[in-house]
Amino acid sequence: MCGKRFGAKCYLTYHLLFHIKPFACDVCGKRFACKWELTRHLRIHTGEKPYKCFVCEKVFAHIGSRNRHCKKIHNKK
Repeated sequence: MCGKRFGAKCYLTYHLLFHIKPFACDVCGKRFACKWELTRHLRIHTGEKPYKCFVCEKVFAHIGSRNRHCKKIHNKK
């Protein structure tokens, strides 16, 4: 595929997932290498926002977005 070489078979197997992308979104067909990437992507379609700001209770689809918000807006971790 890409010609990259690995010292151990397990690293090659993991790398191949990024070429094969076995997890597909049933809504739009976008494909992902890891199941957690698909789970995170599905929130675009469902509107799920499971991460809430501890201070103002604003909600976010991704934990990183919540953490950036808290740091920028409330100056907290």
